[in-house]
Amino acid sequence: MIGVIGCLLTECGIAIKQEMLSALSMHTLFPVDQEPPGIYAEYPALFYAIQLAIDTKLPVLYVHTKGAYNQIPKIPNVPGRKSFFDFMPPGAQPIDWQATVRKMWYHEFTTNVASYLRLVDTDNPTVACPYTGPGKATWQNGFIMNPAAANEIYKIFHYTNNRWWYEVMFNDTPQVQVIGVLMNHIANPLNDTRFDMFKSIWSFYKPNKQ
Repeated sequence: MIGVIGCLLTECGIAIKQEMLSALSMHTLFPVDQEPPGIYAEYPALFYAIQLAIDTKLPVLYVHTKGAYNQIPKIPNVPGRKSFFDFMPPGAQPIDWQATVRKMWYHEFTTNVASYLRLVDTDNPTVACPYTGPGKATWQNGFIMNPAAANEIYKIFHYTNNRWWYEVMFNDTPQVQVIGVLMNHIANPLNDTRFDMFKSIWSFYKPNKQ
């Protein structure tokens, strides 16, 4: 399979890029680099992935250097409300979160990739990702889209300084079906269903192997 990695060229991002190229080496990957601070967010790499799917008429994997900018997500500390910190397995630290998300990607897009490819092997506009829900967010924003989905998102794809839009953009394409291989019920915006996603992602944590 072919794929695109969006790469933020910080020191951390370059290291993550090499990690990802190695971990996903079964695929032919095209890095799309961006100088820090990454003012265009995911726009350049996503645009390339969309165009690649249209031009090649093949499904395309999209991932990015998760953790290259924020190694620990900026989750609001709301008294009385849980966050992903509450679901850390023994030995894990908050800084392990982004690396654990990447480990989830590696498992899903190598060992379990056939499950995704079966779903997008259709003429219907379809995106397969690990986690989604009624709002069609591609949570953590790693996914595989087929050419039909790329043609639909191309019609509305644009640059915005709202980085969040790139994770929920398929909600603006009624024709595109987004299917979660691991979970299909994670609400958008996040409610308590997010706890299920946090638990699932942390299950990919491997101590001393980050």
